[in-house]
Amino acid sequence: MDNETTAAEIYLASLAVFPQYRGRGLAKRLIESACRLHAASGKPFGLLCAPGNDDAYRLYENLGFREIGIRFFVGIAMHHMQRK
Repeated sequence: MDNETTAAEIYLASLAVFPQYRGRGLAKRLIESACRLHAASGKPFGLLCAPGNDDAYRLYENLGFREIGIRFFVGIAMHHMQRK
């Protein structure tokens, strides 16, 4: 399996919201809280977004994440995004 993380960033490995709870801002609040908790580290907050997951990509952009490249995870080229 590909190693999608590095010591240079705080990495959000996984986040999922059950379909019946989507659209309520839960993911946004969880991500914002995680970013606040780790802000003192001085490291950027990173995550991967699957190609075609446009809703998640927009959410991450709205939260200040920017695509900085591509990382492979389980053989899939994923959008590597960071928030400084």
